[in-house]
Amino acid sequence: MSKRLLKTFEEDNNLNNVLVPLSIDVDEVIYLYHHDVSQRKINNCSKVLNKYKKLKVLYKKVKEEEVEKYITEDTVVDISASKYLSIVLYEEAIKNDLKVIYYDEEERVVKEYNNHKVYGDKMFSLKIEDIVTLGGGRIISMMHKPVQDRRTIDMIYKAVDQAGSQYNLFTAYVSRVNSFLADYENDRNSYHLSDNVVRKIVTDEQYIRYKDLNLFEINGNDLKFVNGDIRRIFMVTGAFLENYIYHKLSESNYFDDVMMSSTIEFNDEKWKYPVSCEIDCLVLKDNNLLFVSIKSNKVEKDDLNEIKVHNVVFGNRQSSPVICINSDLSNKKPSIYAKAEELGVYVIDSSSFQRGEMVDKFISIMEGTYEYEKI
Repeated sequence: MSKRLLKTFEEDNNLNNVLVPLSIDVDEVIYLYHHDVSQRKINNCSKVLNKYKKLKVLYKKVKEEEVEKYITEDTVVDISASKYLSIVLYEEAIKNDLKVIYYDEEERVVKEYNNHKVYGDKMFSLKIEDIVTLGGGRIISMMHKPVQDRRTIDMIYKAVDQAGSQYNLFTAYVSRVNSFLADYENDRNSYHLSDNVVRKIVTDEQYIRYKDLNLFEINGNDLKFVNGDIRRIFMVTGAFLENYIYHKLSESNYFDDVMMSSTIEFNDEKWKYPVSCEIDCLVLKDNNLLFVSIKSNKVEKDDLNEIKVHNVVFGNRQSSPVICINSDLSNKKPSIYAKAEELGVYVIDSSSFQRGEMVDKFISIMEGTYEYEKI
C-alpha cells in the first residue's frame, strides 16, 4: 500500500505546501480545501513537486463530513495550516490512530505532533527559482552575469575595498571615464582617444588614486581595459558592487544558492499582460530567500518600498527584503534608516563593508540575530 500524505492546501503559504511532501517519504499527496483556491497557485505547487518527485498529487474541495473518505490505513496527516479544516483532519487522525505531523516554521523542520520530535531526516532544499515559482513569478533572464575569471574577481574586490568610505568617489570616477568613452568605438577593449580626453582622464584626482588597480592602462592616445569583463562593468557602474557582493556570498560557502541581477516576470489571471521587475541579488539558505537591492551611494524611500513589494509579491513568510549600500546610511540618512526598520527592510551599509562583516550581516539575517543600529 502506498503511503499517503493528507494536508490542507495553504493558499497564503505555497512554500509550506511543497516542503513537507518533498521532505518525507510518501507516494501520494492529497490537498484538501474548503473554499475555492487559486488555480495558479495549485499549478505552481504541482510544478515544483513534479520537478523533484514522482508523486500522485490530488487537489480536492471538500465539506467537513467528506474528509474521512480520504483516510486510509497508511495515511500521514499534516496539520501545519492554521485552518478549520486542519482541526477536522486532526480529529480524523486521532480517531483512526494515524501519524500527525506539522511543519515548525521557526525551527524549519517537520515534527510529530504528539511529542514534537523531528520527523524525517532533513528538510528538502529548494532552489531560488522554486521559491519564485511558488510565489507566482518566473526568472526569465539575468541582466548582468557575474564574472568568472579569478583575476577579475580579485580586481573587483580590491577596487571596492580600496575605495572604502569614499566609494561614492570611485563610482563617480567610473561614470566619468565611461562618459568620455561613449563617443568612441572600441576594438578588443581598446579605445583611441583625442588628446583632450586623455588629458582629462589622466589629470583626474581619482585616476591618480586608482591607477594602481590596473583596470585599464593608457599609452599615448590608446586606452585599453585589462579584459572584456572590466570594460563591461565600467559600462554599468553598479555591477562592481553587485559582483563584489555576489562573489563574497558565494565564496562564503554558507548559502545554498546565490543569484545576481535577475529579471522576474509575474503573471496573474486578472492581468492581460505579465509584469516584470529586476532584483539585484537573490540569496537562499534553508529555503529562506532574501530579496536584495544593491545601491552604490544613495537610498531613497522609494527604494525601500520597491524591495518590500518585491518580497511581498514573490516571497513568503520566510523571505525577507534587504537594502545593501556601500555608504553610511544610519548616520548620513537616519530618517531613511528608521523607515527601513519600520518596513522590516534589513540594512547592510558601509560600516559592514569596512569592518569586513558584510557576509556576517547576511548570515545574521538568516539566523535571526540581526539587530538594527540605534540612531
